[in-house]
Amino acid sequence: MILQEAKDTASTLEPPQMFTQSLLSMEQFSYKHSGAKSNNLKFLKDKLDSNIKLPESACVPFQMAEYSIDLEPDVKKKLQSLAQRMQNIKSVKKMNKMLCQCKDLVLGLKFHDNDPHQKFMKQQLINFGIQANQWEQAWKSIKKVWASKYNERAFLAVKKLGVRVD
Repeated sequence: MILQEAKDTASTLEPPQMFTQSLLSMEQFSYKHSGAKSNNLKFLKDKLDSNIKLPESACVPFQMAEYSIDLEPDVKKKLQSLAQRMQNIKSVKKMNKMLCQCKDLVLGLKFHDNDPHQKFMKQQLINFGIQANQWEQAWKSIKKVWASKYNERAFLAVKKLGVRVD
């Protein structure tokens, strides 16, 4: 079976381990640090005939978003406050407004050139093929993925499982 089966409650979920590298090559993908799509690519690559080439892939591991948020304590505090307020909210309109605020906070994260993990991620992505002059666009795209945690469908799905959003 390629995909892991989802569990029904948060009590059966284990938090992802902290990453050791802020960008992983396909050979480093694992269920501890990367998602199903990445792991399925690795599985597929291992099963393909040698004359079929799969393009190289890389991924930003689990916990890198949280790590990057931790670099900005004011953003972290605002996200935690919004997430806590949303836990008991009944109005979908109010919830969506707060989710948009969370997305905006994540999209506003700064890139910290002096941080070793962010610096490594940027350098590895450039080595991987991202043009240095396109780094800002790549960083924006990474943050969009992280911000997608705060879309309505994702929020309600993790809430149903009993997983805390913050």
